[in-house]
Amino acid sequence: MCIRDRDIGCGCGGAAFHLIKKHGAKFVEGIDPEPLVIKTAQQLSIKNNLADKTTFKCVEPGPLKYNEETFDVIFSKEVFLHIPDKKALLKDVHRILKPGGLIIVSDWMRIDDNPPSKQMQEYIEAEGLDMYMYSLSKYEKALKKAGFIFS
Repeated sequence: MCIRDRDIGCGCGGAAFHLIKKHGAKFVEGIDPEPLVIKTAQQLSIKNNLADKTTFKCVEPGPLKYNEETFDVIFSKEVFLHIPDKKALLKDVHRILKPGGLIIVSDWMRIDDNPPSKQMQEYIEAEGLDMYMYSLSKYEKALKKAGFIFS
């Protein structure tokens, strides 16, 4: 059972609430750069009687301002693709993760490291998104370079 989890790109808090209710997390801290979703997550934590087990913070993108070895689990869903410097991100995540801790991430990935197709480029432009997708092999190399061990 985890003592302290962190949800990077927490949105309205759904994953944080799930980690507590279904997986026994004792406390989850969610961060996101969007003030409106943080406000909603805070309201939902009160509504769901989870305010004592959660905290949600609006943060600026960039280095993670936490002490070393702070979190048991780092969770993120479909957020890393918006971060251009994944090597720095993963190094920072490794720094704040306790020894033996887990990183659990789902993300959009590529099967290769070629530029996106014309259709994908049009989608990215139409949505007004920044998407910095990695292939599985590029993620594996970046994780290993950051110090993660695969089991």
